[in-house]
Amino acid sequence: MLPSPTAPQEMPAPETAPQSSQPASGAAPRAALAWALVAAVTAFAFQATIARTTGLIDDGGITLRYAERVATGAGFDYDPVGAINGASNPLYTLLLAGLLRLGIAPWMAVQAIGITCMAAAAGLLTHALVRYHCAAAAVFAFGALVTNNFLTSHLVTGLEAPLTILLVTALFQALHSRSQVWVGLCLGLLVANKVDGGAAALAFAAAFALAERRFPWRATAVAVATSLPIFAVLWINFGTLVPGAAATKIAVHESAHFDRTWVLDGLLAQGHPARLLYLAAGSTLLLLARRTRSIPLLTIGGWLSIHVAAYSLIDLGDPYPWYLVAPLVLLIPLAALLLERVLEVGLTPLPQRFRAGVGLGLVTVLSALAFRGSLTKLVLPGGGPDYLHPFTLSDLARQSTGAWLAANTSGTELFSSPFGLPAYEYGGPVYDPTGLNNVLDDSRNQAALYHITEVLEGPPAGLNHNCRLVVFFRFGEDSMGYAIHAARGSEVLASGVTFLPGVEERAPTPLDPAALKGASDRVRRRIAAWNDQVLSGNCPDWAGAQ
Repeated sequence: MLPSPTAPQEMPAPETAPQSSQPASGAAPRAALAWALVAAVTAFAFQATIARTTGLIDDGGITLRYAERVATGAGFDYDPVGAINGASNPLYTLLLAGLLRLGIAPWMAVQAIGITCMAAAAGLLTHALVRYHCAAAAVFAFGALVTNNFLTSHLVTGLEAPLTILLVTALFQALHSRSQVWVGLCLGLLVANKVDGGAAALAFAAAFALAERRFPWRATAVAVATSLPIFAVLWINFGTLVPGAAATKIAVHESAHFDRTWVLDGLLAQGHPARLLYLAAGSTLLLLARRTRSIPLLTIGGWLSIHVAAYSLIDLGDPYPWYLVAPLVLLIPLAALLLERVLEVGLTPLPQRFRAGVGLGLVTVLSALAFRGSLTKLVLPGGGPDYLHPFTLSDLARQSTGAWLAANTSGTELFSSPFGLPAYEYGGPVYDPTGLNNVLDDSRNQAALYHITEVLEGPPAGLNHNCRLVVFFRFGEDSMGYAIHAARGSEVLASGVTFLPGVEERAPTPLDPAALKGASDRVRRRIAAWNDQVLSGNCPDWAGAQ
């Protein structure tokens, strides 16, 4: 590979394999930059088109509630009473809070971060592969990243996945630059983004020590300096750096049995191109016997191994899919490096001057065929201009309950909710009975004037927690239902407003689509259509509620 002529000699060259057998020896800096710009612009335009079919997920509501309270000066907490460190993604939360502080609408802020991060990630990954490896590997990696249904669906959920995608690719690029400063910056941001970013720091330290026989002190110092401001904010507000949600989940599930193969099963179940990528990653790691001084390969492969092992051994309650974002992105450059090796061997019989062109053309055609199915699903999901992915509907139902409650109360009464989206939309005082965002206190739960219940199927119960059913949302057969019960003395019962068509004779009080803070125009149109259906009496989901 051709190293950058101006790069500081702080780390060994990314690859020490002989150059003579390669299909391409790496492009000039300007050519690599041009490739990167084209990749970034293309990814931005593509993601801006398809991001409209998804929406916030429930844990994204938790992040938005923290961010909104920071932006308004209310404090870095979920609720001021019994606050604990429940923000497991502090860097993303503070970035989101900054955009909200500038007056950007919540949904627009989430969408801007998601689309921009994916575009930047595509550009960085393309630049690293074109500059230091070959254009064919870059074409494959671009397609695998940008057309991946799983990664795309997590860009606008309200969680830290977009930053994770960006920082994984930024670290891959920094490792090739041979600058410990840039590597340290990426590592510090990864740890500040989510505590499991520490796996990347461990992998790099081990890779550097193996290749250089010394410890990367400069990168370590930069990483600590980069993450220190975020850690200071956490310590000042909560007196701890450990996310309360993680500590609570580990304590609750420490003696439970769980499927320790779920991470591998999850990666293999993601469809294109996970099966190929997983096999490619395993094959790439076998090349370590030949490329023992490849710090990028050692770091990325080591990080993948640590991440998979950690989440396979530690039970955090449920196999949350966003835990797979980092390993799925890590598989992409590993697969690209294997592809490069295959081209080196397979194109050896060709004259040197033809290898790069033939390899690029071959990979472009094969990538187009391999990613065509996923691309079609993303661009043409069906269902018309107001189509929403089915997994969005249940989250929208619970989000709507909180928005309805906020629109029909003063927002000063205590609301008990284990869900993040209703708590975010409500905006008033909230008690989290799961203990993930506040200290457990049953007296507060009992004092709450509103409680939310998840209804898997059928109508909701008329009474719950000795409270009366007042609100119920379910957006079709693909959605779970969510009901709110109000206690005696609450503003809702006092005013007599309900959203229970078919149960009570008086006209229901529908949800104003404009009341949702975290919703796109497509979501608001869906709610408006639902209101029309409600007012027309065509809502069988409520029939039989007692």
